[in-house]
Amino acid sequence: MKYFYDYFARQYRERSSGKLLPAPAVMLQGVKPEDVKSCRRALKNSFAGYREGRNAKALERLLGEYREYVSRCHDEGAKDRYNAFVYRHMVEAHVGSRAIAARLGVARETVLDYISRCLDEMLALCMGIPAVMELPEGKEKAVGMLIGGSRFFGGMAGEYVLCLFPGKGQRAAVERGRRLTEEVMGKLKDATKAYSGYCNDEHTRIDTDVRKAEVLERCLAGIPGAAIAEEYGCSASTIYADIRENERRLAAMLFCRDEGGTTDSDQVYIAGEDGPELIISGGGDTVFPASETDRIISAVSGGRGNPQITEPTAMRSRRGRAVPRRKSGTA
Repeated sequence: MKYFYDYFARQYRERSSGKLLPAPAVMLQGVKPEDVKSCRRALKNSFAGYREGRNAKALERLLGEYREYVSRCHDEGAKDRYNAFVYRHMVEAHVGSRAIAARLGVARETVLDYISRCLDEMLALCMGIPAVMELPEGKEKAVGMLIGGSRFFGGMAGEYVLCLFPGKGQRAAVERGRRLTEEVMGKLKDATKAYSGYCNDEHTRIDTDVRKAEVLERCLAGIPGAAIAEEYGCSASTIYADIRENERRLAAMLFCRDEGGTTDSDQVYIAGEDGPELIISGGGDTVFPASETDRIISAVSGGRGNPQITEPTAMRSRRGRAVPRRKSGTA
C-alpha cells in the first residue's frame, strides 16, 4: 500500500493537477435538494399523463432504457419493481396498488416502494448524480457511490428527456446535473483506466492487485460482491476487502489531497510478513519497521519506557529523500 499511496497515486495527482475533484460536494454543485425534488415531481407528473398521450414517445423511450438496465441487473427484485411501475403508469387501464400487489404476490406497501424506487432510478438516468440529493460522508464512500451507480451515471438517457421537465428551473437543474455527471464520470473513467494499468503492470503486478482490478471491473458492471466471490471461489469478506481498498485507492487518485492530512480518517493496525509492522493507514500510509514497532509496543505496554522512533519510511519518501520501490508481495 505504501508504494501505491506515496508514489503512484501522488504521481497521478501531479499529472492531473487542475482536473481533480476538491471534495465530494462538488458533484452536487449548483443543484439544490429542492431542485431535485421539483424535478422528481415533474417526472412523476409526466408519467401520470402518459395515458392522455402527453410526451408518450419520450416516456416510452425512457422506460425502454430503464428496462435495458433492469434486464442486466443482478438485483432479483428489479424486474418486480419494473413490472409494478408499468402496471401503475403504462398499461391502458389504471391498475391500483392493491391489485398490483396481488399480481406480484407482495404487500401493498412493497408495491409503493417499488414504484417510488423506479422513479428515483429513472430520475438518475435523466439528471445523473444530483438525483441522489445527499452524498455519503467521506471521499471513499463517495467513490463507492459512483462505482455502484456507474450504470446510471455513465449511461444517462439522451437529451430527449428534457421535455419531461417543463419548468425553467427544472430543466436548468437537469442540464446542470447532466454536465456535472459527465465531468465526474469522465474523471472516474480516467482514474480507473490508470489504476487498472497499475494493477496489471507486467513488471510489478501481483496476484492480489490483478484480482482487485478484476473486482473493480465487475463492480462497475453492477455485479454484487457475493456473486463475485462465488465466481472466484473465495470468501465474500475477501472480495469486500478488495472493494473497500479499490475505493480507498481511487479516492486517493480522484480527490485533491487535504492540506492537513492524507485521509478522512486514520486506521492503526499491525501487519507484515517479516515481523510485525505498525501501520497508520489512510490516503497515504505511515509504516514503522518491525524493530520500531517492537519498541513502540514495549513502551505502550510499560516494558521499556519511551521509545526512540526514527522517521517512518513513508514520511521520508514524501519529503523527497527516497521513493519507495514496489516489491513483490506488497500492495
